This record gives sequence, structure tokens and C-alpha cells, in this order.
Amino acid sequence: MIELEIDGVGMRVCRGADSRTVAAVKREQTYRLLKFDQAHSRTMRLILGPEKSAINALRELHGQGEVRRITVLVAWARIAGVAYFLDMLGADSTKVHIVIGMAGAGTSAEALSYLRAHCGSVHLFHKHHRQTFHPKVYCFDGVGNPPDTARVLVGSSNLTGGGLFANFEASLRATLTPAAVDKDKQAWQSIVEAYDHLVASPFAEAIVSDERIQVLLEERYLSTEKSLRRRGRGDGEGAAKGSARRGKPEAPPPPLAVPKLPPPTKVFVDPTAASKPISPKAATSAASPTVLTAAPAPAFVADGTFFVRTLTANDVAKALGAQVGTFEPDLGIMARDQLPEFWGWPDKFKTVIHTKPREEWAARAIVFSTTRPAGVEIELMIWFREARLKTDDDPRPHAAEFRLRPGPKATFQSVLPAGFGVTSLVIIERLGNSEAYDFRLRIITQGEPEYDDYQSYLTTTRPGHRFGYGPDDTEG
Repeated sequence: MIELEIDGVGMRVCRGADSRTVAAVKREQTYRLLKFDQAHSRTMRLILGPEKSAINALRELHGQGEVRRITVLVAWARIAGVAYFLDMLGADSTKVHIVIGMAGAGTSAEALSYLRAHCGSVHLFHKHHRQTFHPKVYCFDGVGNPPDTARVLVGSSNLTGGGLFANFEASLRATLTPAAVDKDKQAWQSIVEAYDHLVASPFAEAIVSDERIQVLLEERYLSTEKSLRRRGRGDGEGAAKGSARRGKPEAPPPPLAVPKLPPPTKVFVDPTAASKPISPKAATSAASPTVLTAAPAPAFVADGTFFVRTLTANDVAKALGAQVGTFEPDLGIMARDQLPEFWGWPDKFKTVIHTKPREEWAARAIVFSTTRPAGVEIELMIWFREARLKTDDDPRPHAAEFRLRPGPKATFQSVLPAGFGVTSLVIIERLGNSEAYDFRLRIITQGEPEYDDYQSYLTTTRPGHRFGYGPDDTEG
């Protein structure tokens, strides 16, 4: 006998068999392999985000059949990723057994609290500050033990908004059939054994209360969401960034439309923020607070916060040159006072007298659109003028103005995309001190992939336009 075995399907041909017999056996073998693949397919695919995001892959794996258990091993967890994950799982969140790292205090107390409240079990793992716990494994077990299927995602995606949605992450997605195929059973068992080994380790800790999470926060093993946002872009801050330095275009990721979570079981206090002394400038502001009716702005982080605004019909006409006048939209005092540091107010401004005195900052900026994807350098003049009462020379009273003017005019007009109009959005991102520019502008029109995401940040309505701020929360 000549004997071959392919994926568990035997093929036997007697020595000396004629060609017709051999051909018949080969046809039978092909049929068996086809039926075997249909019944026990071990598909494997590379998922590369953000176009094919990890959260969509996880949603598909979860939806492929009944789930008995969900095993997760990740380096970090943050509230945006947890919100996506719990929203996707629904009632199956109680079947989650998760091990999370906390190297560099990169996991947030809030994310950990939500996982503790909704998952079957939560463990933290930390061995040493020079040895990072860094896996990213998601495994959905079907029914049975071993399960009929095990749907697995292994790669670079942490349980964060960036890891699941916004970043360029790569993961291998596989479907195993442990109950039917021995090799698949071995692969599945390796995941089970890895989890069991970690939770039995002296370096693992089961998290069973918010009080313990607060202790770990105070001991600097965890961070609050607010402190993680303030941390900005971490290790990348010192890198040479910006299109002027690299000669390549750059664009921020779309903001995350994070699913809503139920009210938290505890509000965590960052011990470093609680003990931080109040600056004289902050104390002065606290003595005479500005009353706002708009949605609150996020904490300001240079190279991490953006402003988005719609345009009025007059704005559009002046930008296109269809109407006499200069394109310099009035941002409004409300927008400025929500986040004055974003605009460099008042430190960056100098008094300049034209016909009337005003405060100005001639900021450096670069503007992008689908028309000019590589970007164009411009000057972004931001200016403020106090309210003026009517006089004999000027019988009209004037409200206070806080405006911006991109220029030169022709340069800015060359960037305006096809379809530019009152539904278009202007996104202004404040850059860090290491950048070649102070601001990065984008002009996007309705129908572009990121339009709906940015539109979700238009939280404040004013006469003729809407605006809002958002964090550019790129996460690991």
C-alpha cells in the first residue's frame, strides 16, 4: 500500500493499480478534502486596521455561534475600548475571563472598574517595571469541552479605542474546530493553558472591588482616563513630526464615537491631580468663573485636542470669492473661553493697532483637504477685539469678536475641495511645541469617511453655526 494522509483524511492506493483506479481514488480524495474543509474549515486571515478594524473582526467572531467562554489577554485597557467591547458582547460579557497588564500605568482605573462589574473574572498581571506584560489575544469558545469551534484573534490590538478602532493594528483571525481536529484542539488548549498559567502566577491579582482599584491607583499602578489623556502621545513626543520635516502629509485619526456606558460604580480620583498646587492664573480664573451653557470642553492637551466648526453661508461665499470681504469666521468668545489654552489665549497675543486696537497671534499652520492631500503652509491670523459701544463716528454697537483668517487668500482657496459649502467642516488641531506648525487644519466635506465622526463633536449650537472640541485620543 502507498499511504498518504492530508488533514486527517486518509488516501490509500494499492501498488500496481492501473491508472483508472488511481484517478478514481484521487477524485474520491478531492471530494473528501472538499467535504472536510466545509465541515472543519480552519480559516486564517490577516486583519489590518483601521480600514478593517479589530472591533469589527471581534464582532464577527462573536456572532458566528453560541459562546460558552471568552478568554482575553491584553497589555492595557481604557474606557473607549472597554465601551466598544462590552457594547458588542451584551449579555455575553459575563462569560469574559480577562488578564490585563498595567506596565507604565497604561490601564485606566475606570476601564478596570467597568470590566470588574460586567465580566466573569478580571485579573491584573505585573511582574516588573522592566518586563512588560504585552499579549493581545481574544478567544471565543463555542459549546462543548473541547468546544465545537474556537474563534481567535491574535495580534497587536489592546482593549483601547486606538487598539480596536483607530490605530494601524495587525491581527491574525482564525477559526478552529477543537472537537473535530486534533491539531486544532492542541492550538486551543495552548490558549487555555496560557490563561491558567497566568492567573495561577504569584504576579497575578484578581480584582474584586473598586476599593482595591483605588488603592492601585494611589500606588501608581493605574491611571485615570484624564491623566492618560494629559500624558499625550507618550514616547513619540520627542520624535521629528510634521509634514514639513518628513516631506509627507499627516492627518489625525477620526474621533471615536464611543458607545454609552451605564453610570460608573465609582468616580476615581487621581492622587497626583488632587495634590497639584493651583497656579496664580488658575486661582484668578476660579475667583471669577465664566458661566457657559455649552457642552464642556475636554482637558487641553497640546498635539491632542481639536476644534471642529460648521460654516455660515457668508463664510462659504467669502472663502470661494463669490462675495466681497475677507474669509475670517467669528469663532466666538464662548468657543475661546471654553478652552483658552488651545488658542494660546492670552499669552500668545500682542496688541496691534489698525483702525482700532486688537489682540493678534500670527500662528503657523498647514491645511489639508482631498484637493491638496500633501498640505499647504499658511499663516493663521487669530485676533480678538473688545465689544464697542456706538459713537458719533460709528452709530452701530459692535459685539466682541474672536476670529481667524487663513492666508494668503489664494493659497487657502487652492485647498478648498470640490463640494465645499455650508455642510463642510473645518477641523483645527493644536500641535505640540516640537512641531513645525502651531495648528493643523483640515477641510472635509459631507460624504468623506471621517465626516460623521467629526460631526458628532458639534456639541454647541450658536446662531448660524455649530462647534465643539474633541480629544485626539490615539491609544496603544
